[in-house]
Amino acid sequence: MLGRRGTPHNGLMRRYLLLICLFVGSSGSTLSLPAQTQLITGNYFPADLEFVELKSVDSQRELGESASLAELPEGALFTEAGFRHYARRSYRLNPSGLLTLETVTLNDSKAAYSLLSLLRNGVVTKGPPGDFAEGSDQNLMFCQSNVLVRIRSEAPGDLARRVARSVGNRIARREHEPSLIANLPKLGLDPVSLRYCLGPLAFARYAQPVAGKSIEFRDELEIAQARYSLENQTGILSLVGFPTVQLADEYFESLFGLMGSSSQAQLYFKKSGPMLAILEGNFAPRTADRLLGSIEFSYSVKWIYDARNRASAGMWGVSTGLMGTVVRSLALTGLLAGLSLLAGGLFATLRLLLRGYAPNNLLDRRSRTELIRLRFDE
Repeated sequence: MLGRRGTPHNGLMRRYLLLICLFVGSSGSTLSLPAQTQLITGNYFPADLEFVELKSVDSQRELGESASLAELPEGALFTEAGFRHYARRSYRLNPSGLLTLETVTLNDSKAAYSLLSLLRNGVVTKGPPGDFAEGSDQNLMFCQSNVLVRIRSEAPGDLARRVARSVGNRIARREHEPSLIANLPKLGLDPVSLRYCLGPLAFARYAQPVAGKSIEFRDELEIAQARYSLENQTGILSLVGFPTVQLADEYFESLFGLMGSSSQAQLYFKKSGPMLAILEGNFAPRTADRLLGSIEFSYSVKWIYDARNRASAGMWGVSTGLMGTVVRSLALTGLLAGLSLLAGGLFATLRLLLRGYAPNNLLDRRSRTELIRLRFDE
């Protein structure tokens, strides 16, 4: 009987052992294969074996100090924009050729967009890849958040764009275009001519003087410049963003004296908040008014709670979380007021009861209440 009872138990044990061996064997075979994924690091480069066309790494380099950028053609521009980190990696392609990937990490998204507008060869369009991009399948450049990415590929097809999407997924963060660019009029704009400068070096290389007057760059000063054509009239619009409204007023007063000083070109000005627009060219007053009329500065105030919970629902323009905080505060205030009234009523009732049942109690003795009696009966 013992042997018969042990038979099913032994069979069950053999099944468990067989399942364990199969699991270990399958795990061992899986571990023996090359890894297909890897943890995302700060360099934003594609993972190993992510693209079969990338055969091996030919060379790579990283720079972490502004002084080491001197050997790069655009090193001075990187430094002026706010450089943090530079990395470059070249891949050997299958069957032949090279793909070079460069990433430049900057202080903010404005710097990345500025370098894209200065170094591009064509029209900047909205991504993907990235927030904004420019280029072809063999020479592609885009910016996403505070990172500028350049890819040069000798492979036919869309390999560069697929690599760009992979890099963008690793950056993850996204930003909108700078507010100064968003305020540029869209009517008559030549997108190829758009430049966005954040410093004197970028302005001297890629932009034209504003109304024949040099601009003293200060902290947070930014200039967007583009060519406009409307009704057979052409010219250049320079939109200058100042750190404060006072600086915009000061510069506006100094430029206003240039009106009519040039016989070859007309000058039109418009100031809106800390922004100053200067339109130069052969525009008629009515055409200039159409272009400058759309430039309006508006202050944007956001609750800190909304910045952390962008997906939270709202009512009447106020987030539900913020309204809940206000309601809870009012409810707590009402509760404390009610408790205070209740405590006062209970104490007054206690005094009345003590006077009736214990006239000579400690709280109602004449020696304690002499100073507060009105003495109407005397």
